Amino acid sequence: MSTLGRQFGREIPDLHQPYDQYSQKVVFLIVSIVAAHPSDVWPIQSNRKDKVVFASPKDFDRRTEVAGGGVRKLAIKIPRQ
Repeated sequence: MSTLGRQFGREIPDLHQPYDQYSQKVVFLIVSIVAAHPSDVWPIQSNRKDKVVFASPKDFDRRTEVAGGGVRKLAIKIPRQ
């Protein structure tokens, strides 16, 4: 699992519990503001090992693609708005 998976991934169950409990009353959003350890800025070995190597997104479509990959890899079930 990538650095993101190790650091953020263990917190995912903590996000799912309040979502399950309050999603009918509250809108939950996860906002991706910066790529974690992009290959052109801060490459790390664990990303290469886990095959999650990508350069910094240069436009909205690419940022959406990279963020969507993280959502799938981490099995985040909070839906996109």
